[in-house]
Amino acid sequence: MSVKQSLNQNQWSSITAVILLLAILSACDARTSVRGTVADADGKPVAGAEVRLVSLKSGRSDVTQTDEEGAFICGITHGPAAGKFEFMVSKAGFAPFRKEVEERAELSEKIVLIRESESAKPGGEPKPRDPAVFP
Repeated sequence: MSVKQSLNQNQWSSITAVILLLAILSACDARTSVRGTVADADGKPVAGAEVRLVSLKSGRSDVTQTDEEGAFICGITHGPAAGKFEFMVSKAGFAPFRKEVEERAELSEKIVLIRESESAKPGGEPKPRDPAVFP
């Protein structure tokens, strides 16, 4: 085997290795997650609130509930190019909270839920609400 043939074989091997590595890395799983706490307007923890993270592309979701201290962790493992996610928090008696989340995000949120009775003006007209407070 000549030096020229050996060099070409070495180059080909290097190119093949790089292509395989890129293919493996692009197929690796990624994770989008949100963790944090949920409280009411008085700062008291909201236990038992439903917390949901949904992939808008695939429909996959993770659903959990806040603990006694209002804490939660919610996440989805997905492949590349998962697109956007919707993050939602709801509890009876409170106005629901929604937020769009980018793929591969790892957010830490402090969410304040507004009581439904506080979100309406006299006369039954809803007033604008502050859906969440993010320090």
